[in-house]
Amino acid sequence: MITTILLTITTIGPINSQDNYKIASSVALVESGDNHLAIGDHGKAVGRYQMHRPAWEDANRYLQSQGLLRHSWSERFNPGVQEMMALAYIQAIKKMFLSSYGRLPTAK
Repeated sequence: MITTILLTITTIGPINSQDNYKIASSVALVESGDNHLAIGDHGKAVGRYQMHRPAWEDANRYLQSQGLLRHSWSERFNPGVQEMMALAYIQAIKKMFLSSYGRLPTAK
């Protein structure tokens, strides 16, 4: 059990990895043109990463599981908070993917 947990942590990498920053940057460009004030999907998607509230909540659950600071939905237009929530959401997706498929998602 301990070996599996260590493998998972090592495989996913840190939340602030270069890989996560690259993914988040690409998402921001595609989703909002890198505009932290963007509002889309009839007001349901907000910020650079066009996050919906359920994704924000998933990111907060991931942050809490790591002992990191959670962020209120009222902070959704703060660029620094948006970035942290995007990175946390990417980590949460990687963790779910690894748990379900035994590997990380790839671009190929």
